[in-house]
Amino acid sequence: MLLTGPYPREGSRDYALRMITQNIVSLALVPGSRVSEAELAEQMGLSRTPVREALHELDKSGIVKVSPQRGTEVSYIDYAVLDEIMFLRSSLECSVLRVLCALPGPLPLEELEDNLLLEQRAAARDDREALMQLDNEFHRLLFCLAGKRRVYELMAGSMALLDRERTLSLSLMRQYDFVADHAALLKALRAQNADEALEVMQFHLSRYQADKPMLLGACPQYFAPGDAAR
Repeated sequence: MLLTGPYPREGSRDYALRMITQNIVSLALVPGSRVSEAELAEQMGLSRTPVREALHELDKSGIVKVSPQRGTEVSYIDYAVLDEIMFLRSSLECSVLRVLCALPGPLPLEELEDNLLLEQRAAARDDREALMQLDNEFHRLLFCLAGKRRVYELMAGSMALLDRERTLSLSLMRQYDFVADHAALLKALRAQNADEALEVMQFHLSRYQADKPMLLGACPQYFAPGDAAR
């Protein structure tokens, strides 16, 4: 477990949830591994109750499996699940772009421009952790700009399942093509060209499928049985 301290006024359950999620997303807790409620509590300096609550919350999202008989296991990366998440993302994010391109222009894109600049700097120094955070922030800003912040928050509940695949892809390939996608998307938004924006977004969100053969070949142990056959 890689641990940082709690945020100011962060409750024990929220701290446990954040730390366990971060370690699963970063693959410090690898897919298929067993985790002990007692050991997690000891490492984080917490009682077992907030850790148990955090694990049950993660069980609801599907990123861990809690079983009275087998204990708690980190779930495998499952492309069938990723396909459903990306179906949801594509539907929502393309709808957001339609909303944005229909607004009276010009759009206030300064925060997105600043984010893109930070992405480009992070890519130049090969800072994959910063890139992951900035990528998520870029998409959150799109929803906020369209007045759909709560919609993003609902969608974000499933993002940890996808973020593990992104972590693995960035660690193995070290290709940051999504930064160029964001630049192309901003260009389309400046012109409020909905057709171009949708084309860029659909291609952007399909990249995970192009990475699939390489990831399955390099780390098959991280993936659900049967993924290689799909």
